[in-house]
Amino acid sequence: MNPEDKDQAVGRSKIANTAFEFLDHFYNRNELTACWGLLDPTLRLCWVQWWMEANSTALESEGYDLAETAEDLTEQGNRHELWDDFQRVLLRDFHSAFPLEVDQVGIGSAQRVIVPGVELLYVHATVPEGGYWKPGEESLAAPTVLRMVDSEWKVLNLGFEAIPEPGWPPQLG
Repeated sequence: MNPEDKDQAVGRSKIANTAFEFLDHFYNRNELTACWGLLDPTLRLCWVQWWMEANSTALESEGYDLAETAEDLTEQGNRHELWDDFQRVLLRDFHSAFPLEVDQVGIGSAQRVIVPGVELLYVHATVPEGGYWKPGEESLAAPTVLRMVDSEWKVLNLGFEAIPEPGWPPQLG
């Protein structure tokens, strides 16, 4: 393997390793806390806004300012009083919408650059026999977007091929 191919392979393994580490905590261990640091700050805020928007009536009746609380919950993570409810709903809904058995998944190896520093991976529910997908072969897959943040790959989106945008409501896909 020439040095350029070797560097590219090492780079591909770093992005895949981040995705697998995130998926292990998120799906196998049901630990949003453990993978919170693997998430891009934009996705953290979008997920918090998504949950808060769905629960806005109850939260506002309890005196929460949605914008301020979203920032606090995003920053404080599991130290915030609303964390347990947020984590429970988020894990439940994503496990239902994008069910994966992490021990059986495979990540496509092709490089799919969305913009510089942002790449799309396809996390396939199963690995085909022999480890390679044949041209035209279909597979259930969860798109996963990662972004380079401070020299580390962070999960920027799960289940969608887009760069998410915070807001009320946030745009995930």
